[in-house]
Amino acid sequence: MVAPSDRIATWSDEPERTLGLVPSEPATPPRLARLDIRRLPPPNAGRLLTVGRVVAGGCALLVAVVVLVLLRLPDTRPGTGLLDGRLDAIVRRTVLADRALAVTSWVATVATLVVLGGVIFRLAVVGPAQRAVLRGHSGDHHRRPAAGRGSTMEREAVMTNAAWIGSGAGVLAIFLRAISLSGVGVGVAASLAPARLGFVLGSPFGLSTLLRTAGLALLGRAPHERRAWWLGGLVILGSYSLVGHPRATGSPASLLVAVQVVHVTVAATWFGGLVFLVLELRRRRRSGDPRGSALLVTRFSAVASLGVVLAATTGALLGRSQLGSLDALGATPYGRALLAKLACVALVLALGAYNRLVLVPAIDRTDARRAWTRFRRTCVAEALVMAFGVLLATAAMTSGGL
Repeated sequence: MVAPSDRIATWSDEPERTLGLVPSEPATPPRLARLDIRRLPPPNAGRLLTVGRVVAGGCALLVAVVVLVLLRLPDTRPGTGLLDGRLDAIVRRTVLADRALAVTSWVATVATLVVLGGVIFRLAVVGPAQRAVLRGHSGDHHRRPAAGRGSTMEREAVMTNAAWIGSGAGVLAIFLRAISLSGVGVGVAASLAPARLGFVLGSPFGLSTLLRTAGLALLGRAPHERRAWWLGGLVILGSYSLVGHPRATGSPASLLVAVQVVHVTVAATWFGGLVFLVLELRRRRRSGDPRGSALLVTRFSAVASLGVVLAATTGALLGRSQLGSLDALGATPYGRALLAKLACVALVLALGAYNRLVLVPAIDRTDARRAWTRFRRTCVAEALVMAFGVLLATAAMTSGGL
């Protein structure tokens, strides 16, 4: 703050500068003002961003349809008689509904992992990193970082959108399941009759979908409340105990239930954490918080390293319960889908190891711009491989294999 005497001296110098008694300094606009002008977004930035997101979502859905529907349709040949033709049409319609259900399940899984990953990222990564930053500035109240409300609002917006997308996909999955279970001579309208929908809703698939949709809706309405985090997260994780490997092996009360819940939690931590890590780093780097960014990267790297061990252990247990032997890997559709998933997981592990062993130490030592750029790019690559490789293969595994 400027003292009153200083203000008087400053104002008294102005007439002297005007008269030429005091050398005038070149009038240059403040640097901060120039930076603010450069950082102003273009007039149509919001509209272009919305269009870009819609186009990206459409492209992602198109990839899923190509992989899970068009490349996996049965090779049905026209029958020799009228009855054979009708049977082929019914089989093709049923299989097509099942493939569309696989796409819907993939969308719901991606959205669910993003929402769960957002909650875990806030609790296990952002919270500890912020406390570490505050401890570093505990003796200097003038340099303590801001609370990061902008990052919180962006994270909550992403979680809300993902939650409602996942809820919509869950509702659509109920109708597609009813169509795929329709028998011979049953049309689409009859497949969606209340009695058939009630049968689907009462099945383990229906109950699991309803629980997951309810948990997503709870988190979508209150992404900022901790009680919604815990309650919605537990409901979502509980929904996975009704389907999947425990149900397929006929022992839902066994240890596989806990193994599957841990596996889903690790996948959400890894995939959803990568999504929010990229968003968080982009905002922190723009706001000039290199120390907070470095602590965030270090914390997420430690959490991801633990997730690698848990994912490998739980994945091996779940795969063994389903296959029974190594010979089934290449001999069964499920085994081939699992091999494709393992190949994508290996690529993700390689990218993660490169981040952990090369880029994170480089960021800690020099905070170089090149290291930050490479780290963000590899994080985006990891998230894409998981979404379009690991999770697509998982959707294929649960809908007939490859």
